[in-house]
Amino acid sequence: YWYPTLLKNGQPLPTFRAIAYYRNWDFGPTRHDTGTGNNAYPADMRVVAGDVDAPGGGAHVQWNCNQASSRPGPFRDPIEAACDKARGTTVNLGVHINFPTCWTGVLNDHNKRGNTADFHGAASRPVKNQLAYVTKAGCPAGFPHKLPQLRLALQWDYRGNGRDLTLSSSAHDGVPFNMHADFWNTWVQSGLKDMVDRCINTNTAHPHGSSVVCGS
Repeated sequence: YWYPTLLKNGQPLPTFRAIAYYRNWDFGPTRHDTGTGNNAYPADMRVVAGDVDAPGGGAHVQWNCNQASSRPGPFRDPIEAACDKARGTTVNLGVHINFPTCWTGVLNDHNKRGNTADFHGAASRPVKNQLAYVTKAGCPAGFPHKLPQLRLALQWDYRGNGRDLTLSSSAHDGVPFNMHADFWNTWVQSGLKDMVDRCINTNTAHPHGSSVVCGS
């Protein structure tokens, strides 16, 4: 995984929590028999979620002040989040970056020069997008393979109004808070498939399969 550095008054602000959630995008209401439902990400898949051309990172990036605070979001950017106004047991600036979950079944050429992503959320970085976001009707036509939903959740020890913040990518591109993130699938493929089957493709009552194996 990769994401740009958050800067406070021009200085890096360390990320104190970064969690990658792999989930079934049907969430609780729909269960699958073990081994069915979601496909494992194919080996070497390369995805860039979020839009570097969009302030805040676009529709699939959601800023917040922690789910346990009075300002859980989603907000467009840290200024709209205004975590200085948030109350609650835990207040920290955070962001959720959601990755696409539907796949054509094909990957782009990773041996060519230039952008080798299989999906890029920004129009200014044109690639043949082999992935798409799920809609209320399901996967769009041409993207029949269902993948787990990857959500990268980041938090910083910050409770200000956001006006002293910027992103390293914003300083380069001139777009405020253009949050985005990369996922490059270099998992041991057999382990990834086992995780998807045991923790996501499951008909157990627990939303993540075995809480011991898969987390809470």
